[in-house]
Amino acid sequence: MKRVNFLAYPTICSLLIIAHSIAAYANADANDISIQALDPTPSSESQANPIAQHLLGGQTVELPLIIRGHCEKPLDMRARLVQLAVSLGAPAYEEDLEVCSGQTLSDGETLEINFLLPLPEVRSKTEFELIYQAKVQEEEWFDAGRTRIHLYPNDILNPLKPLSEKTILRLKDDEDALRPLLDTLEVSHIDYRSPVFNPEMPIITFIINSNNPRDSLDLRDMGLRIRNNETAIIFNEHVRTLPKVVKLPWQNGHLIQVDLEILKNLHNDPRSQNVFMEIIKLTHPVN
Repeated sequence: MKRVNFLAYPTICSLLIIAHSIAAYANADANDISIQALDPTPSSESQANPIAQHLLGGQTVELPLIIRGHCEKPLDMRARLVQLAVSLGAPAYEEDLEVCSGQTLSDGETLEINFLLPLPEVRSKTEFELIYQAKVQEEEWFDAGRTRIHLYPNDILNPLKPLSEKTILRLKDDEDALRPLLDTLEVSHIDYRSPVFNPEMPIITFIINSNNPRDSLDLRDMGLRIRNNETAIIFNEHVRTLPKVVKLPWQNGHLIQVDLEILKNLHNDPRSQNVFMEIIKLTHPVN
């Protein structure tokens, strides 16, 4: 496999987001080119072959593109990000984005290119489509593949910081599944074993169960006592049953059992972020 690392734009952030789309084929003078954007690290079977990508706007994301086919002449590729509307697709940028230039493909060879895609900021969920085009030397451009992209505002988790100013957030996170993100967002939190000096304040306790089966986690073994005005949220990242979120009374407060793998990609997956915030709203309203 020939590997080419082509950076079309400077990196705005180090976030690595991988897109996956169904390959499309085009023919130009007997040159068959197949272009596919890959997702090498799907977190579950349902995410292994997504129809569309769900990304956060206002950042640059890296798309590893796989190009297959036979083209002995130099091959150029470009991409166009188009915002979709009811009857009109408006380009997000005035100029097309260069993907590669002067590449050749022997019969059966695979070319891998890391393509940096800058994404515009959006105020609400907005649909885009990334259209790949290719051409051989002086011939005409032809469509070679498409990826549907859903862009979300990059502020979904912003309410967590003001929440932490009026709510005590306790954390049991031995594997650092949530703590680094809270620190990045400047969300105040304390260890779950730390004393609570203001028992009148609402309390949310995050318990991350990322390694053990759900049925092996026992709050009594942890010595955790749920106080008045406190809600404990257990994130069972490795679920064995049907994914679900359940809230029930526990001791003097409430317990929310989350049988979903959402923390793994919480830093860059808007769908995980939306679910996380809905879970927080089960404990206290968040504006």
